Amino acid sequence: MEGVVRVLSMREDKQVLANLVKQGTVGDDIWTQFTLSEKELEAEIMAIVEEANTFKENWGQSILQTASEMVMHEKTKQMQKELALRREEEARKQAVRDQRKEKKEKKEKKEETDALAATKESTPAAAAAEVEATA
Repeated sequence: MEGVVRVLSMREDKQVLANLVKQGTVGDDIWTQFTLSEKELEAEIMAIVEEANTFKENWGQSILQTASEMVMHEKTKQMQKELALRREEEARKQAVRDQRKEKKEKKEKKEETDALAATKESTPAAAAAEVEATA
């Protein structure tokens, strides 16, 4: 399975490295090293296939196919875990936003209530009623 992971990684890296070589960002020596590494990996994969075929005919291809499927499955599981973590984080952030909004609304409502109470107390009719009540 590790060989399949390295093959997939090298495929991705090869495209990036080819662009860097074209742009002149990296030298040809790095490209040469990369192609040598690629050939070594290919030889390792072929050795695995040959060894698997000694156990059962055409088993080498089956092993590579199964390993590829396992790698893809692992990547899918990892993406699902990351997505679940992102969802949890977003839910926590939303809860904090909701709490802040609720506090703000309560504060505004209290300020309105206090302002109304202050307005009632300062009106002339309220003052006259207060004087009558004390008399």
